Amino acid sequence: MVFNKLKHYKRKLIHRSAPSISTKDISLFSLFEGFKFFYKQTEISKNIGLSFSWNDTEGNFHDVSKFKTDIITWNVKQLKVIKYLEADPDNWVEFDFQISDKHSFTTLITLNFKEAITNPKITLLVSNHYKKWVADIYEGNFPAIKAWLEVGLPEHNLSYVGVRGEKETDYISTILSFKDARHFLENSDKKLAARILCAEFNITKKQQTFEGKINFLKNEKEFSQYFLKTRKKKLLIGDN
Repeated sequence: MVFNKLKHYKRKLIHRSAPSISTKDISLFSLFEGFKFFYKQTEISKNIGLSFSWNDTEGNFHDVSKFKTDIITWNVKQLKVIKYLEADPDNWVEFDFQISDKHSFTTLITLNFKEAITNPKITLLVSNHYKKWVADIYEGNFPAIKAWLEVGLPEHNLSYVGVRGEKETDYISTILSFKDARHFLENSDKKLAARILCAEFNITKKQQTFEGKINFLKNEKEFSQYFLKTRKKKLLIGDN
């Protein structure tokens, strides 16, 4: 499978004046439709990358990939973007990304919508190059079938979901973790060809903030440390 190279992608994005922030190895680009992530020259994300969606109480689906975009803050450590409904700019979503350390971004999403909402969901589409998923203390393989389905996980009370990197490649482990969310994984059809990391929230408020973190673990050592840390935390909670 052919993946976008960062140097080619940068050239195309500079023409569009797309803002970005970068650590030593990780780059985050803000596009009109979503947010894309790169590790060195390899694109980790797929299609629109990171996005946010919800339903209103009348059952209408809203996806910020269809919204207009403005930049609020853009410096070496922070990228703050607002996406708003063109027909009614008072309905908006703000994304605030900040570099947490050399391989992670803290993410604060603020929603301001006039109507009550249901099922707000954060999604991160990544390459279907990834064959293994991770979720808290669990690991498994994605289904071989190329169809839309939710991956069966051992439990619902998970602190994160992610994909496990492959040895000797630049497809590093990618972890999505948001507070007070139901984390789960989806597999896409052949056309989209993506793994989808999801964080869904059970709220109906018109205004709400969602706080989380996106981690990139570049080798087996970093992954093992993160995995063991989560396992210890899980065991401590279980003892209480």
